[in-house]
Amino acid sequence: MRPTGLGSVAILLVCLAVPAASQSFSLRNAPVPAAAVGVGERGVPQIREDSALLRMEDSGDTRGAPKSKAKAVFYSLLLPGWGHYYVGDKTGAAAFLSVEAATWASFIVFETQGYLRRDGYEDYAQVFAGISGGDHSDDYYGLIAEYGSWLEYEEAVKSEGRLVLYPDADAAALEEYFAENRVSDFEPWEWKSEDDRRDFRGLRSSSKRSFRRGLYAMAVAAANRAASAFFVIKATNDGNRRLDADRIGYRVEFGPPVAHPGEGVQTGFSFVATF
Repeated sequence: MRPTGLGSVAILLVCLAVPAASQSFSLRNAPVPAAAVGVGERGVPQIREDSALLRMEDSGDTRGAPKSKAKAVFYSLLLPGWGHYYVGDKTGAAAFLSVEAATWASFIVFETQGYLRRDGYEDYAQVFAGISGGDHSDDYYGLIAEYGSWLEYEEAVKSEGRLVLYPDADAAALEEYFAENRVSDFEPWEWKSEDDRRDFRGLRSSSKRSFRRGLYAMAVAAANRAASAFFVIKATNDGNRRLDADRIGYRVEFGPPVAHPGEGVQTGFSFVATF
């Protein structure tokens, strides 16, 4: 008795349900023993396990597993781009990692430039303001940039003292007030000319500017981490959705038989379902 159309569909579904342990099934009229399907070797769809998926399972490859958003965010905070690479977004990984590399390169350049310029203005002050080569605080260098000599600075402090000590602002009291309120690492200085002081002030400003730019680079690095952690959440969701779509889908394959590709192309089709 010949099976009806619905009966043929039922038989086909039963054949698909046989290898239940497999993740993927393919129907193709490849030449296999007739006992496998109960019909002739050629011209009839055959059932086979997808070898690519089997190789993935045998090797322990977990690329098909959903990615953890917590891990992706943690990796992104440690190194921007690492989280995107973890979820498979190589374009995002390259973008954030490039920004990170450029940021740290800028920081190193600005910090090095700042220290070199600081050494430069300290040496300049020794030559043109007559200070010693000892270490001085930034406050001290700020004062010699503002005043032409230590006498001008002393007069400014004593002027303040006259208001604070009034009416007992005699010479001895003012000397004591100056000794108590001057910069802690005070050392007398006097610029050779106003132009020298102006040049010193420019050198010091350029050093300060370089250090500020180094701080800006660190701020960019922090922002890059925050942005990477924020956008990796979307990248993780998108990757997991694509993974779900790949797991539940169907496709039709045409081409030479899988078991004996050397025999040339045969008529028929393959129907593959991945679960």
